Amino acid sequence: MKTEEFQGQNIQVCRIKAGRNPRQHFDEKSMTELEDSIRAMGGLLTPILVRRDADDFQLIAGERRLRAWRKVYGDEAFIPAMIKDMEDELADAAALTENIAREPMTPLEEAEAAAKILGDCKGDRAEAATRMGWSVTTLDKRLALMYAIEPVRLALHQKKILLGHAELLAVCRKETQVSALAMLLSSQKQMTVEAFKDVINSAALVLDSAIFNKDQCAGCVHNSGNQSALFAQVINGGRCTNKQCYDEKTEAELASRANALREEFQNVRVVRPGENFTVIPLVAEGAKGVGIEQAQACRACQNFGAVVAAAPDKLGKVFKNLCMDVPCNATMVAKRVSDEVAAAKAAEAAKLTQQA
Repeated sequence: MKTEEFQGQNIQVCRIKAGRNPRQHFDEKSMTELEDSIRAMGGLLTPILVRRDADDFQLIAGERRLRAWRKVYGDEAFIPAMIKDMEDELADAAALTENIAREPMTPLEEAEAAAKILGDCKGDRAEAATRMGWSVTTLDKRLALMYAIEPVRLALHQKKILLGHAELLAVCRKETQVSALAMLLSSQKQMTVEAFKDVINSAALVLDSAIFNKDQCAGCVHNSGNQSALFAQVINGGRCTNKQCYDEKTEAELASRANALREEFQNVRVVRPGENFTVIPLVAEGAKGVGIEQAQACRACQNFGAVVAAAPDKLGKVFKNLCMDVPCNATMVAKRVSDEVAAAKAAEAAKLTQQA
């Protein structure tokens, strides 16, 4: 190993800071195999990817290689690396692509990474999907997993349920997820995804929790409460058995509530599960405040607005005074903090000058 602090494309391991890696799980067996490969070859087939961070470097892609290299050679060793200047959003996309291409991340890790990249893309699903090399359909399925409760995520991670089961559970209300997961795990033979879908559909469409006007549902043949006279075996009362109609009415009501906000706000959206990283409350003060003057300026921005929630437990609820450009908001918060620190230092310097 070289002993120079930095030469060409070889960087000392101790100078590389942790990056924004979406991977959280590192398979022990796979890591041991990678370490053995490094020992046998004495190097890497592909350098890691880093970007400059002040006088050091931040890892963008290659955490498995970096961890294995450190295990084999230690923190003082030098590792082959490519240095590239990248903004946060591009670094996030590169890290996700790297992980998917080399050793697939878990669906949950992909979901969390996808949600962050969607935030960088200001909620533009087509752009986010393009950055990750996915279809919009795949993106939507991963984002939906962000609403899965912890027991569902754990069951998926432990491979007690299939990805399809988790995707179906994630679009249900949280109390429904609890009972449906318990039923799924207690089955002697694992239920197929299609069969489970039928169970979820029949259990999820509760008319009492519907946000649309239900006047037309009173006499509808698809209202399970009206089916007892027709069938001996019926679904519990108060459920809709026509999912397409139920979904269409729900979407129409969400759109109606969004349209009612357009005269008051520049930017109005329906926010679905997984899109929690695409909006943030606009506040002037506090740890996440942008400052009083900046908050007033932000209210005139095209990214200032309101959302209507489409997540099951918040379905139809309206949230106002939001910023739809999360990266910009983070920049403004950082600027406010920097300005306050500079002002405090200037005041302290002036005080010392007066005392001198």
